[in-house]
Amino acid sequence: MHPNPQLECFANCDHPLILPESSPKMHVRQDYVYTPHPYARRQLLEADQAHVRRQRNRNRLANLAHALQSLGRAVEALPLREESLAMTRRLFPGDHADVATGLIDLAVLQKTLGEFDQAEPLLRRAMAIAEKRFGPEDPT
Repeated sequence: MHPNPQLECFANCDHPLILPESSPKMHVRQDYVYTPHPYARRQLLEADQAHVRRQRNRNRLANLAHALQSLGRAVEALPLREESLAMTRRLFPGDHADVATGLIDLAVLQKTLGEFDQAEPLLRRAMAIAEKRFGPEDPT
């Protein structure tokens, strides 16, 4: 019996366990295969679907901000860019590449508005994330 009651333990199965492509990944250790309990599996799938919905909403917000910026309506785009960056930070905590992209997008918009003093720290933070993820010698 596995110490976690949310997991079922399968040992020496005679038939293969076939799961949908979107199902949680199983963890294999020695001769045991651990898979989430059906109730926990459903919770994981629902959480994954909610995460995807939040990503889509963030992308829509960023696209709207980009469209407004392209139309020369940068002042209207600023709160949308800020909210998009906040959503990105909630979706991808830590030093994620999407956070760096959001920082750059907001910095470019602030540069367009002439707010250079606010754009510089954002660009420095984005550069620090890129250096941490890819190394200081990476040309990107």
